[in-house]
Amino acid sequence: MHTVMNRPIFVLLMSLLWLMSGTEIMAQKVDSRQLSGQIYDAVTGKEVLASVALLDTDSTVVTYGTSWSTYSSDRGTTVSYYKIDVPREGRFILRCKAFDEYHVWYRPIDVKFEKRVYTLPPIDVPLRRRQFSTDVTLDSVYVTATKLKFYFDKDTLIYDASAFSLRQGAVLEDLIRQMPGAEIKDGVIMVGERPVGALLLNGKDFFNGDRKTILNNLPHYMINTVKVYEKQAGTGSAVARERDYEGYVMDVRLKRQYERTWMSSVSGGYGTEARYSAQAFLLLFSSIYRLSGTMLADNVNDVSTLGETSYKFTGSQLNANFSTQRAYIQYNYDQPRGLMALNGTLSLQQDRQTDKEWGRSVANYTDGDIFSLSDNTSRDTYKSVNANNNLDLFTNTAWRFNLQPSFVYTKTHYDINSAGMSFSTDMSDSLGNAWVDSLYADGLSARLLLDAINRRRSESLTDREEVRTALNISKAIKPFHTDDMLSFSGRIGYYKRTSRSFNHRMVEYIADVSNPDVWQNNYNKSLSSGRSADFRAGYKYHISRYSSLEPSYSIKYERQRFNDRLFLLGLLGEEWERGGAALGVLPSDTMLLHVLDGYNSYESATIDMVQNAGLTYKLSLYKLVEKRKRDMSWFDLEVRLPVERRYNELEYRNLQIDTLTHRTLTMFNPFVQVTFKPKPENNSSIGFSVQVGHTPVALSRLLNIRNTSNPLYISQGNPSLRQVSTSQNYRVVLKSGTLKYIKESQLTFSYARSLHTVATESRYDRLTGVTTTRPVNVEGNWNMMVELNKSYNLNVNNGNWNFGIWPSFTYRYNNMIDVHNSSAQTEPELSCVYTNTFSYTLRFTCNHNFKGGYFFNIFDFRCENRRATSGRADFSTVDVCDYTLRSRNTFELPHNWAAYMQTDFTWHSGNRYADLNRVKLGTLIEVQKTIHRSTVSLIVHDLLKSQRTSYVGVTNTGRSEVNNNFLGRYVMLRWLYRIAEREKK
Repeated sequence: MHTVMNRPIFVLLMSLLWLMSGTEIMAQKVDSRQLSGQIYDAVTGKEVLASVALLDTDSTVVTYGTSWSTYSSDRGTTVSYYKIDVPREGRFILRCKAFDEYHVWYRPIDVKFEKRVYTLPPIDVPLRRRQFSTDVTLDSVYVTATKLKFYFDKDTLIYDASAFSLRQGAVLEDLIRQMPGAEIKDGVIMVGERPVGALLLNGKDFFNGDRKTILNNLPHYMINTVKVYEKQAGTGSAVARERDYEGYVMDVRLKRQYERTWMSSVSGGYGTEARYSAQAFLLLFSSIYRLSGTMLADNVNDVSTLGETSYKFTGSQLNANFSTQRAYIQYNYDQPRGLMALNGTLSLQQDRQTDKEWGRSVANYTDGDIFSLSDNTSRDTYKSVNANNNLDLFTNTAWRFNLQPSFVYTKTHYDINSAGMSFSTDMSDSLGNAWVDSLYADGLSARLLLDAINRRRSESLTDREEVRTALNISKAIKPFHTDDMLSFSGRIGYYKRTSRSFNHRMVEYIADVSNPDVWQNNYNKSLSSGRSADFRAGYKYHISRYSSLEPSYSIKYERQRFNDRLFLLGLLGEEWERGGAALGVLPSDTMLLHVLDGYNSYESATIDMVQNAGLTYKLSLYKLVEKRKRDMSWFDLEVRLPVERRYNELEYRNLQIDTLTHRTLTMFNPFVQVTFKPKPENNSSIGFSVQVGHTPVALSRLLNIRNTSNPLYISQGNPSLRQVSTSQNYRVVLKSGTLKYIKESQLTFSYARSLHTVATESRYDRLTGVTTTRPVNVEGNWNMMVELNKSYNLNVNNGNWNFGIWPSFTYRYNNMIDVHNSSAQTEPELSCVYTNTFSYTLRFTCNHNFKGGYFFNIFDFRCENRRATSGRADFSTVDVCDYTLRSRNTFELPHNWAAYMQTDFTWHSGNRYADLNRVKLGTLIEVQKTIHRSTVSLIVHDLLKSQRTSYVGVTNTGRSEVNNNFLGRYVMLRWLYRIAEREKK
């Protein structure tokens, strides 16, 4: 019975096995494999229709393939595909032929059939254009053909500058923006989606650190070709600096008649509200030197437009009154035999500006909130001399070394007037829009007298002068027959800083009528100086092609002296009280000694010696990427194991304390980073890093000293403070390259945790408004961040239109543990505030080339929502949202017309006060006409006169809302004239 019942099952199993074996036999009869891929232009990435054939090693045709084009929703454009059958295993040659304008493409392939794999790995075909002559003669008809804009010479991409139609007065930047496959994003030159690491002129890197000068001043007619290639180290120059560089470069080649030339420009403008702008620029260069100079003077904060044709919307016009005078000299010199390379910058600068800021703040205390109003006006003058030089000596010998001397001198004058008032209730709405006037009024209304705690006014003059100088020296030794490197570097530095400050301060104790008002006439004189020296040595040992080990050691020694003296001039008598003596007037030195505030004056000297011993290990694994035809890393590991030993010494002396203290700390700050790239050809990667850091607290904060120089803010040290704060940082980065129509996306997650964080404990006296603070340690602070970035790109109409979209989303969470403000009668308490910040940004770009013109637009949108909550009953939830829209448009039109426009739209919501929620709309418009060498511009700034800025800050202990004024509306007519060698036909 059992046998009979199992027989049908046996028959069924045998039948299935027979069918499966038959299927396998049928599969084995399919001898060919299918090979496919895309065909596209190597520069533009556009489709190219072509024929594909498979050749034997003796060039005999084995089989032909088929090709077709279709619209790809993934890429948003038309794509060309091919498919071909490979009949057997072995070695073949894949050939692709397109129109005559393209080179024939060949590639040897080694085919091996794998079991149960019937399609071969795809092979894409990038075709390169040929170079043709310009003129063609057909019988009696003479035809001028369109010049080829670009072509390949081996691995070098070459653009022919004469093939582009550019407006009169166009410069190198205009040429690059029209070159297929090239663009400029936020000042970064991109070619084929790769950033250009160096910008060369006739093979020299004179302008690599100053691209703006050459981009905005080199006339297009001087340019012969623009070459883009991968530069290998150790080739192409007698100058060691240029030999050492390797990477992606753009080399601008001039026509022979302009290889040694000069160019210059002058501009001037004047407008309403007495606004003016003037600039002069000169540039000389040859194959061995470059010298440029710029002078400017303006009061519209247009300092970032050196040598440019137009304003280009710097976005820096923020100050109500700003004027500057500046001069720059930049130079390079390379000795032809490479024995010396010298470059440097010298700058002179003088700025004057007036800032006005007003705001409100709320401080949370255990027995009720305190509301404050403030107004601040500052008039500053800044002067500086700055010189930086780099001297590379004996660059072609084993004695090569580098010297970098620097010198900085600054002198600053501050004139500040401020006023403020504190209340037990919110008085802003009841005071109306003119609440600032109440801060300066001689008398106070009954309402203010009822709720006000104190009122303070201050007027100060400060002069600061500082000199800094340093000398860096470095030397690298490369052992023979290795890629190892032994490096030494050293630095010596010196600085001296002096400060003289005068202050008139008045405090009215309104709530505490028994406490007399305070009037201070103070003079503060401080002097500090320091000397430092440091040395570093490291040896980079290449274990193999893929890994290296670098031990290093450094030591830094710094000695500083401080002398801070406070003189109470108000104690000299009636003529020095309540404004009797003008601000800035001093008595004799003998009288000064009688009013020295020895309690708040001090002398100190510090010695800091820091030693670092570290070991860095790097590992990179590579694989051959056929699409890029080069090895690319697919796994990277970096491990840093630094040990820091720090010795600190402090000698501190005043009437409160006379002490000498020191400490020795040893800290271990490891760092590990791992990056895995599953698809290195499209920059896909997964990265993880962890870092531990230690921050020592300043020794002066550990002293039991009390500063009472400001009667409303008293600070004191804390001897029980921990010596070191610790941070732990973790970071994960997921990055994808080309994925459907997404050109690039990146997801970042980070987490940071802090131990022994230093917070500020404050106690508040509600009668006087006096705040007493001291540093304390808190535990439990941590934050996290999640950020997502993507980018899209779309080309239509044969490349004449290009669209790009870059969305970004960021979420931040902060778990802030801090000390809750307390009254003078209660003990401070720890509090926790949870802050969630959501921000979304979107950048949209569009550019279009049309006959005789060019259009470029950048549209930026940003939305940020900040929400702060707490479990404390006295904490008011904050939910603020800021929206910003910015549009920048460039129009280059026929007949040498151009227009530039920038619009800034800002809207706030959720702020406590209505005036902070107002909509702000700022505009900047410029219309240009170029005639020969001249460019005339009409500029209109802040057409609607509504541009300003405001900000809301939130902490555990309160919030502040601040307004700043802007430059204001003006109209300016500006003229620029370019001078250079005339175009030579």
